[in-house]
Amino acid sequence: MVPDHPAAGPRQTRRARTERRRLVGTPNALLAAILVASLGRAAEPLTLPAAIERALAENRTLKLLQTQVASRGVAVQAAEAGFAWSFRPEGRTENADDGRLLAVGGQLSRRSSWGGDLSTRAEHLRQETDNAADLIRNTLRVELRQPLLRRAGTLPTLEPLRDAEAREAAARRELELRRTDLVVEVAEAYEELVRLRRQTESDQLALDRMNRFLRLARARERQGRGAREDSLRAELQQGAAALRLTNTIQRYRARMTAFADLLGAPPETEFTLDEIVRLEVAAPTEEEAVALALSNRLDYAQVLQDARDAERGLRLARNNLLPDLQLLTRYERFGEGRHSSEAFPLREDIWFVSLAASSDWPARQERFAARQAVLSSEAADVRAAAVEAAIRRQTRQELLAYQRAQAQEPIAAANLEAARKRMHLARRLFEIGRGDGFSVTDSESELLQAEADWRAAESERTLAGYRLLRVLGLLLEYPPDLKPDGVR
Repeated sequence: MVPDHPAAGPRQTRRARTERRRLVGTPNALLAAILVASLGRAAEPLTLPAAIERALAENRTLKLLQTQVASRGVAVQAAEAGFAWSFRPEGRTENADDGRLLAVGGQLSRRSSWGGDLSTRAEHLRQETDNAADLIRNTLRVELRQPLLRRAGTLPTLEPLRDAEAREAAARRELELRRTDLVVEVAEAYEELVRLRRQTESDQLALDRMNRFLRLARARERQGRGAREDSLRAELQQGAAALRLTNTIQRYRARMTAFADLLGAPPETEFTLDEIVRLEVAAPTEEEAVALALSNRLDYAQVLQDARDAERGLRLARNNLLPDLQLLTRYERFGEGRHSSEAFPLREDIWFVSLAASSDWPARQERFAARQAVLSSEAADVRAAAVEAAIRRQTRQELLAYQRAQAQEPIAAANLEAARKRMHLARRLFEIGRGDGFSVTDSESELLQAEADWRAAESERTLAGYRLLRVLGLLLEYPPDLKPDGVR
């Protein structure tokens, strides 16, 4: 239980009054300087295009995704390296009681896109024995191992490369989509900060007006021309205005911290933001917008890629139902003798052909895999259709939102002008004794609401343009091979 302290109440009251007088007396011209000084850092000027460019270069999430894309690119290179020529040097030496053996050579090999392994091997062997003549043997051998039926052709052979390329493309699309979302997030945060700065100025002006209204209400009360109720209402409105100003300042500071983190800057960084140049979008028709979105949206390209990968997986699973055969052909020429001149002509030859089978019966696991591949392909087609339907819906919704934002801004501006006129009229009537405090406080509340509505409508028009371009896939320029038309 917290003990009672009778003296705590008066001290807290005096502190609250002191804080209120400090807020009430804050000049408008010093407001920005006080905000910056409260953070203890100099403000850095920043425009919206510069903020977007900085976020795209410094955002930490983007940097992490970039490393993921680089890693997937290395995996593609590793898969491609499996089809390049490779050379393997060979050598061995043996020592025994009755002699010595030395063999040197090398093998050059390469895998083809049809699954065959072609290799060429050359060897020079020298064998020395204590009880017999020395032997020199030179050998040149060409060998081809070619799978048939199940593992033959480009489909099973190139599958590791195709899978690596698909993973890299998915990582690149994820990076580009995150870049697009980041642009919208930066625009939203920038717009909110500008709106909060304007609201701070508006709240300060409202506090100044309520200070004047409070002084006038108290003067009229002392003169006997006003009621005590008007003074109390004015005092309540003045306290609410001071509280609103304090809240707006704290929201501005908190949002600035999040904005700095979004740009990859230290959280204590402070920016001085310019007024936003309003984004104007030539809105297409609904049919044109849907066509643009289906031609540019990377999420749609990804589900199309997933469907094609699932279809390739189905063909591969059906291919695995075939018998697994392997053809081996080998041709070898060699020469041997006691001297090098006898071994180098390579007069002798040997050829060899074999056919081997290694299939299980009745291939239960392969049949189950084929059934699973059918279901995976059907599910991928359903997901592609669902994403297409979602794109059509989102396109229509964002078009309507942009049109609504365009229509609401002039209405909000007209309402703001009317609220200002009503507030001035109500205050003038109160000053000449022909109005009451209810009209003044009521008009002040309506003015604050009209200002908030106008700022929201103005911001929404710009942000609706960014969101529309994002839905259409036109906010950033994407690599052509990542778009739906580039999916093969």
